[in-house]
Amino acid sequence: HYYLATVADSIFMPPCGMLLFSGLASEQVFVKNTLKKLGIKENIIKIEKYKTATEFFQNDRMSPENRRMTEWLLDDQFNDFITTIANDRNLKPKAVKSLLNRLLFSAKDAQQAGLIDSVLYWDELEEKLKARGERRFRSVNSSTYAQIKPESVGLRGKVKIAVIHAQGAINWGENGFDPLFGLRMGSATMVRLIKSAQKAKGIKAIIFRIDSPGGNGIASDAISHQIEIAAKKKPVIVSMCDVAASGGYMIAYRAPVLVANPGTYTGSIGLFSMKFNLKGFYDKLGITKDFVTRGKHATFYSDYRDFTPAEKQILIRNSWDFYNTWIENIAKFRHLRVGQVDSLARGRVWTGRQAKQNGLIDVLGDLETAIEIAKKKAGISKEVPVKLVHYPRRKGFLESLLSKNFLTISSRHPEVLLYRLLERLETTMQQCQWLPWMWISK
Repeated sequence: HYYLATVADSIFMPPCGMLLFSGLASEQVFVKNTLKKLGIKENIIKIEKYKTATEFFQNDRMSPENRRMTEWLLDDQFNDFITTIANDRNLKPKAVKSLLNRLLFSAKDAQQAGLIDSVLYWDELEEKLKARGERRFRSVNSSTYAQIKPESVGLRGKVKIAVIHAQGAINWGENGFDPLFGLRMGSATMVRLIKSAQKAKGIKAIIFRIDSPGGNGIASDAISHQIEIAAKKKPVIVSMCDVAASGGYMIAYRAPVLVANPGTYTGSIGLFSMKFNLKGFYDKLGITKDFVTRGKHATFYSDYRDFTPAEKQILIRNSWDFYNTWIENIAKFRHLRVGQVDSLARGRVWTGRQAKQNGLIDVLGDLETAIEIAKKKAGISKEVPVKLVHYPRRKGFLESLLSKNFLTISSRHPEVLLYRLLERLETTMQQCQWLPWMWISK
């Protein structure tokens, strides 16, 4: 919260306020022992050791690779944290690090340390900000501000640039919303939107705005292929948000220009295949299954048994074939050597800053940066305002919820429901841990 506040010109706090200044930490939850107690066995094949998402199920602590990667990510974020606060508050980085050791500051102590500018109640702040000659403080709330039309203040022109929003876990089919898993990016929806923006005569360029942790590899490749096609017709600029990793990077890398925020999580070039053997869990509940099959591997994805050794070898071979094709394509589009891509891949995650240094992206910046690049590529003068055409049309919560039959999918694939429940449990536990401190800092 304080890091975010430092972007402001001035920071104020009421006399009774407390400032929590504690630094950064990464905490991971593991459910290996929980699954064991429930009689559930994981069957996971992954490429490779840095593809650490599966450790949630497989381990009871971080692997050496997971810890090493977490440290390089946290180091990058911590350096940015210290540098940003030091620059915004006109302090030396060494002084900011020293202040972290004090943890909690009263309003008075925070002002003396240079972390805030003044100690004021809200009414005193209003008086301070009141325009000269005005009887009362005038302000504009966010809802009123949002109603201002950009063209009314000269911020929207006639030249159009498409912004295609690619959000959520990637899978086949249409975009939707999962009550447990959140936003869902459907490959059919995304391919259709990209084609629409590509064919629209008034659209001069496309910005592909990605916020996705990945998902189905084949669905991701289908989206990526359509981006490649669109880039042959119009300028296409990728703009990465919080995360564009794994499948989120796959849908990005074929674009001619990749823009990421300095703190974006990207990379995670690798894959995993998984299922859960729920037989032990079913036994505890008195549930049994029986089968009639045709074909040696007919129950390959059954949740009533493990993969056989032969099936594991087939999966491993298939996974490496997919991976090798992927890194060869990345090397081709990113103008890197295959060995170089491999050394950056096998599940490794990078911040935007690190990805810029190792060649996985081109430019550090936000959406505005992507718009500037798109205008230049499309031959639009820098001074000319543009109209952003957003794809897809914004849906209400209920419409999004009803767009995907979650209960049907969960009943057909109980292992998917289990995964989502456990992931939601992990998120909830992390959120609950922070709640007391959020209250104190406010």
